[in-house]
Amino acid sequence: MKKFLFCAICILGLLFGWGMAKFLSPSPVILQKTVAKSSPFPAHSEPVILENTRLMVRYSYGGCGHYELKEKRLPSSWIGKSASDVSLTGTLFETYENNILYFAKISQEKCNRHFILTIKNNQLIVQYQNDPSRIRDCYDFLPQLLPQEELEKLKAGIEIESEEELTRLLEDYCS
Repeated sequence: MKKFLFCAICILGLLFGWGMAKFLSPSPVILQKTVAKSSPFPAHSEPVILENTRLMVRYSYGGCGHYELKEKRLPSSWIGKSASDVSLTGTLFETYENNILYFAKISQEKCNRHFILTIKNNQLIVQYQNDPSRIRDCYDFLPQLLPQEELEKLKAGIEIESEEELTRLLEDYCS
């Protein structure tokens, strides 16, 4: 009998708790209406681009993991528009905060801080890895001072991953 009474009390307690939870918690529809009514901002309150707004583009490079932040000229046609109503070709809108409009441009290439060092006609040539047709610098060079193995590496092109590494190699080859 004691077991039956104990089980009955437990079941009644569970039913009472479930009923109170249902009674005390508002339905999702009521909750949504309450939140919408209590919002301090009008429904269409979006930040407007002002004349002194700055336009920043964050370039993200998936090939190396670097990013750069560059300021661009704000088009005069954007002034007075909502931040979500403007677009910049090849970019994605990120955010508008503290009077700065942020867009992102994402690339799978490497940034301009990665180089290829090659040799042609007694010159060391520094090219960008993300666009080998662009030459950054050329340096006079005496290839006969290097071992054949090193010359072959240079002819094939040595990939350089930083400004520091480039400076070190140029000092080695040009001095």
